[in-house]
Amino acid sequence: RTFLWNTLLLVITNAYIIMQECYRGGIRWVLAAPTEVREEQLWEWQRIWYQSSVVEEEIGKSLASVMMEQIMMLYVIGEVANVLAPVICYWIALRSIYVWQIGGEKSHVQKLLRKILPKQRS
Repeated sequence: RTFLWNTLLLVITNAYIIMQECYRGGIRWVLAAPTEVREEQLWEWQRIWYQSSVVEEEIGKSLASVMMEQIMMLYVIGEVANVLAPVICYWIALRSIYVWQIGGEKSHVQKLLRKILPKQRS
């Protein structure tokens, strides 16, 4: 269930970023040629077409950059979590049992913490 909420949050966040990147001033989404072929309208249409294509190219590059940053960030966070999460969990369990002595000796809390720790044969 938490996975679904996190996935939904990630999708909404990425959709917002993409929306912010795609909405730019100066872009026209419909670039139909003018029906009347007067020279001044044709030049105006070519100018708008060129400006819109430049803005669209910038949007494409920006979106590619955003997606690459997202992928790298998630990869790094995932790798760090895979390495550090078990170590931190074991360290907290060991400190709780042997240094802070939570719950006193042979308490239910210490038994639970000892179950978390990896088993080692003597």
